[in-house]
Amino acid sequence: MHGSYVKQRDRKRGFTLTELLIVIAIIAILLAIAIPFFSDMIKKAQDTACSANRRSAYGELNAERMLNSNADLNAILAKYQGTCPSGGRYSLVEDEDKVWIYCTKHGDDIVETLLYQFSDLAGNYASDEDYQKYLEKHGLKSYFNNDHFRRYLYDLNGGWPTLTYKGVTYYIQPYVEAGWSSATVFARTNGTSAAGWWAPLVYCNGTWYFGPSASINGKPPEKLEAWAQSKNWTALDPGDYVIEPPQ
Repeated sequence: MHGSYVKQRDRKRGFTLTELLIVIAIIAILLAIAIPFFSDMIKKAQDTACSANRRSAYGELNAERMLNSNADLNAILAKYQGTCPSGGRYSLVEDEDKVWIYCTKHGDDIVETLLYQFSDLAGNYASDEDYQKYLEKHGLKSYFNNDHFRRYLYDLNGGWPTLTYKGVTYYIQPYVEAGWSSATVFARTNGTSAAGWWAPLVYCNGTWYFGPSASINGKPPEKLEAWAQSKNWTALDPGDYVIEPPQ
C-alpha cells in the first residue's frame, strides 16, 4: 500500500528547476535560429515586391516615352510612390537613351543607391516627414544642411558602405552643396558621419578614382571626374576593390 502511494506521488511530481531551465534554453536557441531566418525571408519578400513594382513602373515609363517624347514621367512615377513595402521613395533618373528608377530602401547598386538616396533627401528634405521628425528628436533646425543630411542617412542605414582597396577599408559617403543638380560620393578612412571632405577616393560616372587625399569641397559631380584626371588619379577597375553594405 505504501509503495503504491509513493509511485503515484512520483508520477504527479512537476518539473524541476533544472528541467525548466533546460527547456527555456532550448526555446531560446530555437528562437535565436528562427528569428533571423524569418527576418531574412521578410526582407527578401520586401525586396522582391519592391523590385516588381519598379519593373512595372519602368515598363510603363518606357512605353509612354516611346509614344510621347514629351511625356511627364514624374507624373507616371508618382502613381507608384508608396508601393514600396519598406516605405522607400522612388526617384527617376534619365538620359537620352535610358530611364532608371531607384528606391531609397532597395537598390541594385550600393553606391548608386546611396547617391540617389542622398540626392532625394537633399531635394525633398522639407517635405520628408521622417527626416523632419529626426531633426525634431535631435533638436536640429530644418534647413538645407549637408551635415544634417549625412547624419540622418548614417543613422538610417546603420553606417556607411565600405570599399576595400589594397587591404585598406574606406567608408563610402555622400556630399552635396546647395545648387548642385545631384550629390557626389567619396570614400575616406573615417567611418563616422562627421564633417570633412578630404578623401583619397571619388566616384564619377560609375568609376572610382584613387589618389593622394584631397578636398572635394566645391567640386560638383559634373567637374569631379575632370578634376580627378587632372590630378593623375588612378581609375580603378571593378576587380581592384570590394564594396560591402554597412555592417
